[in-house]
Amino acid sequence: MQRVERTTSIVSVVGIAIFLIAISAPLVRSVLKQDQEYSKSEKRLLAQLPSPPKNTDELVSYPNRFDDYYADQFGYRKKLNSRYIKLMSYFTSRSAVKDVTLGQDGWLFLGSPRPSNKGNDNPFGDARHIEIYSQEDLEVAAAQLEKRRDWLKSQNIEYIYTVAPNKHTIYFDKLPKNIKKEGPRSGTDQLLGYLKENTDVTVVDLRPALLEKRKTADVYFKYDTHWNLLGANLAQYDIMLAVNKLVPDSYPARLFEDNEFEFRAIDKPGDLSAMVQLEKHTEVHPLPRLRGLCLPIDRSTEQDLAKMRKVTTCDKGRKSALVYRDSFGDSLQLYFSRQFEVATYVWKQSDFESLYKEIAIRKPDVVIEEVVERVLPYIPSDKGFPENIE
Repeated sequence: MQRVERTTSIVSVVGIAIFLIAISAPLVRSVLKQDQEYSKSEKRLLAQLPSPPKNTDELVSYPNRFDDYYADQFGYRKKLNSRYIKLMSYFTSRSAVKDVTLGQDGWLFLGSPRPSNKGNDNPFGDARHIEIYSQEDLEVAAAQLEKRRDWLKSQNIEYIYTVAPNKHTIYFDKLPKNIKKEGPRSGTDQLLGYLKENTDVTVVDLRPALLEKRKTADVYFKYDTHWNLLGANLAQYDIMLAVNKLVPDSYPARLFEDNEFEFRAIDKPGDLSAMVQLEKHTEVHPLPRLRGLCLPIDRSTEQDLAKMRKVTTCDKGRKSALVYRDSFGDSLQLYFSRQFEVATYVWKQSDFESLYKEIAIRKPDVVIEEVVERVLPYIPSDKGFPENIE
């Protein structure tokens, strides 16, 4: 009997020791290792150890600042987070990376549902309808876009404005169950609705087609922020329909059907899975068969590339376009470059100074501006408006 009790006691002590070592190892590693300043996989600066508080305000904010620091710098973060994603994706909405949230069914989303989080322009605030315009800001934003359209029109150039929806908007049902809409309208609802009702700026709302198509096929990646090429196909088609109405003899809008895509399972990490160091996984990539269309030629110079600009030409294309875009424009580029004779892509939000310089060189038939929903609510810049251009 005593032998059994002694054995049980030894097992208990060993179990406790293993447990203590396991929970202490990350802390010990954090103390011993040098803090990192930048994460290549997450493409962002990591939080650094906050200075001791010097006043009441700093004292109040210190716990949150230290929490951010420890979340970024704790020991064995990469290995543990990879396991954490697999084990906890169905039981929690928080990952060890503050800019990635675990949704339902293993879906990953950019940003954090914490109200105080403003990283990545707060796409959860967009989804909850709390990142919205004041009436004054809405009117100013619309006026700036209308002024931009009017100025381009004076140069015989058409203007099209569109918003690439957050993944959160199209897959709201895949967000954590505790995420609820706290108002009737989003910032995108406000801006696009106001533009349509009060201006004649050409606006393309991409949400209806994407929401309808997702009933039968994925239009965004599960482990990435962006739409896939099937989703981009819907977006380019709606945009090209607008181009056709504004620019005579432009390339006819073409929607590629599902049977013109090859759906290939590829072991390639998305931007979100890379941020959380998720171990290898497969994701279906819809790849369009672009038969009958030209192979674009990249005409970008070293100076273009240095300024985040790309220029393509296509001998079967028609007219020319200047496209202001963000990362969602990568997939659009695949389609646009085969439909415009000359296409210039500038990775930024437009302003008059940039427009003036680009138009002087490119002389496009149409300017297409695509912005991702998470930047809203924002007021377009009037920097370099013609009155101030030298």
